[in-house]
Amino acid sequence: MSNYPNVWGEGNLFAFSGFEGKTDWSYPFVGTLLEKRVGFIIRTEREKRYWVSLRIGNKIGEMIKRKEKNCYDYFSPEIVAGDIISLHCGFKNFNIQLIALPLSKNEIIIRITPETVTRNSIINLVVRIEACKELFFNGYDFVIKTDKDTTFLTLNQKAIIYSVVDSIEEVERVMRRETEKRACSWNGDKEVRYLVISNLPRKGKPLDILISSRRKKRKVIQLSNLKKKRETFYTERMTDYRKRTLAKAMSILKANVESPQGVFKQRWTTPDRWPHRHLWLWDSCFHALGCVFIDNKLAEDSILSVLNTQRENGFIPHIGRPDGNFSTITQPPLLSWAVYKIYQHTGNKKFLTNCYPKLRAYLLWCLRNRDKNRNMLLEWKRSDESGMDNSSRFNNGCTFDAIDFSSILVNDLLCLYKIGKEIASADENLRKKANKVSRKIEQYLWNRKKGFFFDRYFNGGFSFFKTACGFLPLFSGSANNHQVEFLVRHLKNPNEFNTPFPVPSEAIDSPTFDNNMWRGPVWLNYNYFIIEGLKKYGVSDLADKIRKKTLREVEKWYRKEGTIFEFYDPFSKVSPRLMPRKDKYGAIKEFGWSAAIYILLTLEQQ
Repeated sequence: MSNYPNVWGEGNLFAFSGFEGKTDWSYPFVGTLLEKRVGFIIRTEREKRYWVSLRIGNKIGEMIKRKEKNCYDYFSPEIVAGDIISLHCGFKNFNIQLIALPLSKNEIIIRITPETVTRNSIINLVVRIEACKELFFNGYDFVIKTDKDTTFLTLNQKAIIYSVVDSIEEVERVMRRETEKRACSWNGDKEVRYLVISNLPRKGKPLDILISSRRKKRKVIQLSNLKKKRETFYTERMTDYRKRTLAKAMSILKANVESPQGVFKQRWTTPDRWPHRHLWLWDSCFHALGCVFIDNKLAEDSILSVLNTQRENGFIPHIGRPDGNFSTITQPPLLSWAVYKIYQHTGNKKFLTNCYPKLRAYLLWCLRNRDKNRNMLLEWKRSDESGMDNSSRFNNGCTFDAIDFSSILVNDLLCLYKIGKEIASADENLRKKANKVSRKIEQYLWNRKKGFFFDRYFNGGFSFFKTACGFLPLFSGSANNHQVEFLVRHLKNPNEFNTPFPVPSEAIDSPTFDNNMWRGPVWLNYNYFIIEGLKKYGVSDLADKIRKKTLREVEKWYRKEGTIFEFYDPFSKVSPRLMPRKDKYGAIKEFGWSAAIYILLTLEQQ
C-alpha cells in the first residue's frame, strides 16, 4: 500500500479522467473532497454534497478528525487519488470499507461494505442540495431536481428510511431516529435541503450508491477489475523514491486530463478541473513535461491541443476553450522548449515536424506584436499575460522591457532552432534573433549597482522590483559569468532569496514583498527555471540544494494537507490554503504544473 497516495485533503479532485475515456467540459461532473467528513462535493450547476455517516446505538460517526463532535473511532485511508478512494472507518464493533470510483463522465459509484456489524447499527448517506425544487423516490431510486439540473441516485438495496429535512440539526435528529419525514415526493423551492438515506448493514454485503446526471438502470457493477486497473496505474509508475507524493502528483495530472472536445482534436489538460476548467498556454507546457512520465502520447496531445487554438497570424491565446471562446492575450512562450524536451524523451520526429511551422509562426508573432519600442526586448500587454498576475512589477503598468518575456523568448528561439536541425529545416535567422535578444538582455537589463537583472521602462529607468524574474537570464543562457556570480550571491543571501523554502517570487527585503500570490510566495515553475539555469552554468551544488528543499517542502505540505498547491510560503510556516490570493484566501489545490514540476524534479534527476 505504500505506493499509493493516501492523505485525505479538503478540495482534492475526484473525477473521471480523459486519460480513460470521454469527459464533458461543458457539464463538469467533478468532485472535490470534503474537509471533515467522508464525502465530496459534486460541482454540477448546483452544488451537491454527499457524505457517509454511521450509527451504533446512540453513537454517531461522521467526522474524520479527532476532537470533533461525532467523530469516528478510527479513519484509515488506503488510497486517496483523483480516480479512486479506498478507506476503512468506523467503531470498534461496527466498521466499513468504502470504495468510491468515477465510472464515466457523468457517474460516480460509492460502495460501502460492512466489515463488522452489531445490533442497532445503521449506514446513512446524507445529501445536501442547493436550490432544491423536487425530490422523487420509488424504492431504489431517488431523483433530485434543482432549478438548473437533475441528479439520479440508484441503490442496489432498498432504503429502510429516507427523510428530507431543511437543516443540519434535523439531519442529526434523523440519524438518531428522533424524527422521520417520509414521502414518495417533495415539492417546493428550498434554498438548501437535506436528503438522509438509511440502510441496515449486513456483514460482507455491499451497499452500492450510483450518483449520475442521467437516469441509469439498476445493474450489478463489477468494481474489482476497475479498482485493480486504477491501482496499477500508480504501482507501475512508482520507484522506490518518494512514493506517495510522486503518486499524488501523477494522480493530479491524470485527474486534470480532458478528452477530445470541440476545437481540441486530442486530449488536453487544465490547471485544475475545478475552478479553472479551461486550457492555459504555459500551464499546458509544464503539464506536458510531467505527462512524459505517464504517457508519451498524452504529453504530445497536451501541446497539440494548445496549437489547435492558434490563429492564422500565428497568435496563440493564453486561455482556450473547446467551444472556440479564446482570450485575446498570450502567455510566456514555452512551447518550443516543451516540444524539444518531449522529443528528447520520445525521439518522435513526426511530432517535431507537425509542430515546427506553428511554433515558428507563434514566436515571430511575439517579435512583431510585443516589441513596441523596437529594441528587440519584449513587453507584456497586460500583467496577466505574463502569468504573474498581481506581481509588484506591474504596480506602474506594463510600459517596460520585460526580463521574463525576453529571456523566455531567447530560450524558445534556441529550442526552435534545435528542432529545425533535427528535421533538416534549420533556420539560422532564429539563432541570430535569439543571440541579438540575449545580448540586449545582458547589456541593457542588467543594473551594475544592484548586481541584478530588472525590467526597464521605456524612459530608460529600471523598475527595481527585485523578483525571481531577474534569474531568468540563467535559464536562457543570456547572463555572462560576472553576472552569474552576482546572481548566485542573491540566491544565497538569507535576506533576499535564500528563505527556508527558496526561491520567493519577490525578495523578502523588497519594500513591496507580501505573501500574496506573485508578491512573495514560492512557485515551483520558477524554481525549475532557476534550477535548470544554474545547471547550465555549472552551479550544480546550489541547483541541487534548491531542488531538494523544493521537494521536501512539497512533501511536507502534502502530508499535512493531502494536496499539492499552486504556491507556497517561503518561510515554510503558513499552510498555502491560508495564504492570500489576490483579494481572497487559499492557493489553488490539486494544481497541475506544481504536480508536473514535482515529477520532473524527482524523476529527471534519476
